[in-house]
Amino acid sequence: EAYRVVRTNLSYFNPKAISKVVLFTSSVAGEGKTFNAINTGTILAKTKKKVIVIDLDLHKPKQANAFNLKNDIGVTSFLVGKARLNEIIKETPIENLQVILTGPRTPNASELIVDPMLEQMILELKSRYDYVILDTPPVGLLSDALALMKFSDLNIFVLKAGFSKKGFVEIAHQLVEKNEIKHLTFLLNNVNVKNIPAGYGG
Repeated sequence: EAYRVVRTNLSYFNPKAISKVVLFTSSVAGEGKTFNAINTGTILAKTKKKVIVIDLDLHKPKQANAFNLKNDIGVTSFLVGKARLNEIIKETPIENLQVILTGPRTPNASELIVDPMLEQMILELKSRYDYVILDTPPVGLLSDALALMKFSDLNIFVLKAGFSKKGFVEIAHQLVEKNEIKHLTFLLNNVNVKNIPAGYGG
């Protein structure tokens, strides 16, 4: 039900857009950005939207394990010219949801993120899919997510209840101000519904 709320909120954002690029990031590892990226993609796919999730965390990829797929080909393969776009798109068990994995590890991951070929890839995927979901590294650790935000229509900053520190919100606000980032929203993950008061209050 929580992801249906997320899906509804996404539909209100830029409703006239033909396709939407949604970026997920966090401050540090362990806040649930990959989990939320996958589940948001899944709930969107269940409404017959054509969705692709791209694992752009080239330093610590997680999508392969999540979908039980072999990370033998992906983003890095395309960017170094060893594979074409159609060859790196993989099917998932979920109808209407496809995925592009990171591909083989590379020592120059951060340089690949700013490669012009990546922008071409995202633009091409926008023409094919209703939603392109970017799963990026935490902004508190690497600059990769910031570089990728120029391609996204909406940036979702994931926080984890009982784990994320209050200072993480301030970090996000500073990033927005210093880098002139538009359309950033917060998603609070791992909320215990038992701690939410029932009813309308009073």
